[in-house]
Amino acid sequence: MAKSKKFVARSTFLICPAELTLHLFSHTNHNQNKKAHKNGIKKPKSNRTRSLKGVDAKFRRNARFALAGSQKARLEQKAAAS
Repeated sequence: MAKSKKFVARSTFLICPAELTLHLFSHTNHNQNKKAHKNGIKKPKSNRTRSLKGVDAKFRRNARFALAGSQKARLEQKAAAS
């Protein structure tokens, strides 16, 4: 009796084992780790405060004035305490 090719069911298609191996090895992770570590994997830079990019302009303007006012009030408190 002659040997017959075994076929592997893959979704709705029948794939020959030779085609299956080609399918499996069409992508490789070779050299990706070396490339990633070439300049080092760095943590994302954390800033003191979150960016207000994309925030309503009126809100940003008011926040700036409020910050200046609270700094002024702190200086006055410090001057009164000493």
